[in-house]
Amino acid sequence: MKKTAILPGGFKPPHKGHYELALDLAKQSGAEVTIRVGPSERDGITQAMSIEIWELYGFKAVAAASGNPVVDVFKYVENEAEEGETVYVGTGWKDYPRFTALEDPNHKNYSKYNPKGITVDEKEITSKGGGISGNKMREFIMNDQKDLFQNNLPDHVDKNKIWNIRVI
Repeated sequence: MKKTAILPGGFKPPHKGHYELALDLAKQSGAEVTIRVGPSERDGITQAMSIEIWELYGFKAVAAASGNPVVDVFKYVENEAEEGETVYVGTGWKDYPRFTALEDPNHKNYSKYNPKGITVDEKEITSKGGGISGNKMREFIMNDQKDLFQNNLPDHVDKNKIWNIRVI
């Protein structure tokens, strides 16, 4: 049986907390995680930059095809998921639950958004990344606070390479 795990979001830029969310989703689902990155540029951080950083973290990242990473999850379930597949969707605590219409057959819009009856399992995932936000990370960039920025990246990555992505 096919298992798919999706983590949708803006991720401008992806930081240690985001990385830990992706690890948690992989652990909870037992599936390879695909990151769906939204298109909106935030303070000079682009979708392409975010995708490049995710790949340096070791995760597959793709541009949100619909222009919205949350809508992408709905579209994936409706159009791409295969019969018998289980789709795991990671949602942070601030947004959980977000995908009830895909997950709960008793939801009034279930048949509209999940016409094939795909098994969707929304996972509330939590970060241990120290409470850093994308806003704070962008602030570090704007204030040229390289050390603070790099302190909030996963330990296993080339932090100078990621720092330099922001000036491409």
